[in-house]
Amino acid sequence: MGVSSPQIGYENTTLGLQTKHDVALLNTKFTGKRQVYVKYENSIEKIIVTPNTTTEELEALLLSICGINSSQKGDISITLWSGGKQQYLGNLLENTENTPLTIKISDESDSLAAAISSLKMNIAKLDMDKQTLDGTVYASSFTQKTFRNFKFDEQTLEELRTPRFNNWEFSENELVYLIIEMYRDFGLLEQFKISNQLIFNFVNKVREHYQNNPFHNFKHAFCVTQMGYAILCQSGIIAEMTHLERIMLLTACLGHDTDHPGYNNAYQINAKTDLAIIYSDQAPLENHHCAMLFAILGLPECNILSELSSEDFTVVRKGIIRCILATDMAKHGELLGAFTKIIPTFSLTDNEHRLHLFSTVIKCADISTEVRPPPVADREKQEGLPTLPFMDRDKVTKPVIPLYESLAKLYPQIEKDFLTPIRTSLAYYKSIDVKPNA
Repeated sequence: MGVSSPQIGYENTTLGLQTKHDVALLNTKFTGKRQVYVKYENSIEKIIVTPNTTTEELEALLLSICGINSSQKGDISITLWSGGKQQYLGNLLENTENTPLTIKISDESDSLAAAISSLKMNIAKLDMDKQTLDGTVYASSFTQKTFRNFKFDEQTLEELRTPRFNNWEFSENELVYLIIEMYRDFGLLEQFKISNQLIFNFVNKVREHYQNNPFHNFKHAFCVTQMGYAILCQSGIIAEMTHLERIMLLTACLGHDTDHPGYNNAYQINAKTDLAIIYSDQAPLENHHCAMLFAILGLPECNILSELSSEDFTVVRKGIIRCILATDMAKHGELLGAFTKIIPTFSLTDNEHRLHLFSTVIKCADISTEVRPPPVADREKQEGLPTLPFMDRDKVTKPVIPLYESLAKLYPQIEKDFLTPIRTSLAYYKSIDVKPNA
């Protein structure tokens, strides 16, 4: 099998205005001239790309190799693959004739392809919304793009490991760095060779892709991540976790509501939204959060899992997906029942038991408002912001207490700081629950 000729390249391409399509592919320019071998069916082509080659031009070239005119491609999607992993067009590395990238084409009317296309469009829209015509980026009040050597005092870092931590005392800028401290404290930066800039890129990109909702926003993501971190620290579970499990659970907490549109699953299904159609009415939001999180991890500049072997990546990916899907409250009773059932025979040597435990931790963290001190927990209500029923201290509801009680049976260390505040709130509000006069 030889290399086809003539060689195809763009030696003198002039870069035009950035298009929406370019943004969807996440990169618009290559950083250096290189030759890339690609394979379609039984033919191998050598492509020459330069710093001025746009992703749109490259896609048109790949389509032509497949015999498709770019102006007539319709719903056809084209991707490059190597070793079972998709390669992003904006970050192609030079290769050899013996290691060509495989060209794959698909019809985006297919549901899976449509889901991928939808993810790219969502990322594109969010990124474009943050840009002005002169290219200035605005992400809420956070414009920093480079890691800074941000320091917190020892008291703050100690409080961070407890349910008493008050996130309202910190700006979103500082919350990003506090999350980085959690990854650092768990030994993840050193273990997986994650640079300060890489972890900053990842956390900040996730932050950018939380929408400006009254509740399901980045501050909620921080609170869930911090509470999960506190549960692991105070219970002693962290000492029993591998580094893979630590990065899996912490990342799942951070990304569990990524790109939440502000409307729940019932609305998605009843309104027959794109998300409901793509995921066949099966936890459309949680599936979307997973997909968006892994789309971000697919960016080389944000991929904190890049040092993992393919086997370890699969383990972490499956764990993240399982934990995020566990946050679907429609499955609360089923998941609580399954965890309660294994408590009498719980064993850390049983991998399924461990996954049940991690799913329970993220569920506890996700509905943890009633665990926090009243001045912290009631901030949303004081500011007139909406709260969910199971996050409202005035409506201490059934899902919360049994969940924490089940975890306390295995780890009684959480009884005082996590479970007692919930029971105290319930007793107080029961004592003042007086029916109004008729």
